[in-house]
Amino acid sequence: MRANSTRALRRAAFLVSLLAISAAPSARADVVRMKSGDVVSGKIKEISDEELVIDPKFSDDIDIKLKYIASIETDRPVSVTFRDGSVVTGFVELAPDGTMRVRAAPSRWDERGHRGPLLARPSTTSGVQEGFELARVQELESAYYRYEAELGLGLNAASGNTDSSSLDVDAELEPHWGPNTFRLDGQVNRGESNGRETANNWRIGLQYERELRGGWQAFLYTREESDEFQDLDLRAVIAAGPGYELLARPDTDLRMYAGPAWVKENYAGSASDRSFAAFAWVTTFEQDLFSSDFTLFHQSQLIKAVGDEPFLAQTSQGVDMDLWGNLDLKLELQFDYASDPVQSVQEKGDLRYIVKLEYELEGDETDWWQ
Repeated sequence: MRANSTRALRRAAFLVSLLAISAAPSARADVVRMKSGDVVSGKIKEISDEELVIDPKFSDDIDIKLKYIASIETDRPVSVTFRDGSVVTGFVELAPDGTMRVRAAPSRWDERGHRGPLLARPSTTSGVQEGFELARVQELESAYYRYEAELGLGLNAASGNTDSSSLDVDAELEPHWGPNTFRLDGQVNRGESNGRETANNWRIGLQYERELRGGWQAFLYTREESDEFQDLDLRAVIAAGPGYELLARPDTDLRMYAGPAWVKENYAGSASDRSFAAFAWVTTFEQDLFSSDFTLFHQSQLIKAVGDEPFLAQTSQGVDMDLWGNLDLKLELQFDYASDPVQSVQEKGDLRYIVKLEYELEGDETDWWQ
């Protein structure tokens, strides 16, 4: 078990090192000009439906209805999708006639002085758009590699196989590259009571998503976990299949993925190791409330073996509240269930109540431009 604990700590250190990101300050800014004459500067994060989201330097994100906007200007190449289906990449700026245009960007090798290949495609285009109104724009997003990252530290109380109060550390890194999204997440939970270890578990997961047409996606999902108090030395899961974005609005996101899976379990003690084919079902949901100050969330991974047993479930739900800047307070309820645990395990389910402080970062490659 000592080696298993060391392996968990190494994974935790790896996750934390990935999230040690400090965005370099930049004098650049996108500009949103309102019909009222007001000007908002910051980083335009997206345009979708009838709304624009901008991240000002000194406040939280602001959602602005397109009908109130006269024009926008970007300080970096962006990918603009028009309502007629055409896509153009370049700088959005004011045209001489007061409308907007997309100016072709130099290649990223020229823009940043790099010679080698980078993560995203070069920002060049031959389809420059002149003299268009904002109403023609269906979607706008960064043309570069984008990222979101979280690092959380909290206390939790548990019931089930583990009755204790313990320390919970988790991390998540989510880079985006065009239609590709990678989600790396991990969690380590350690606890002691009166000098005796009462909790020792960890999990790490990686999910890849590829956007297809009409809200469809393809996904590849893998997860490893260990729990000393379930005699579980290692459980590895891999699954793949289609996914679908049921709701995709500025304040709501609901996605479901399903497909065949393979599970391998190694147990400590006298329990026999096993592996089996299964079916996996993954659900993610987020709902913003009160101008994104509160976010309700739910995540679940359900795995059913082909045949009678076993059935595995992991769920996480709660509320994420903005405190100050990039710092959030998260109240979370986690529930894990295994239908046929080994004989030495008393309970089939573990329930954890977690209060956590979380630091969030998001941006794109332009955060490092000097």
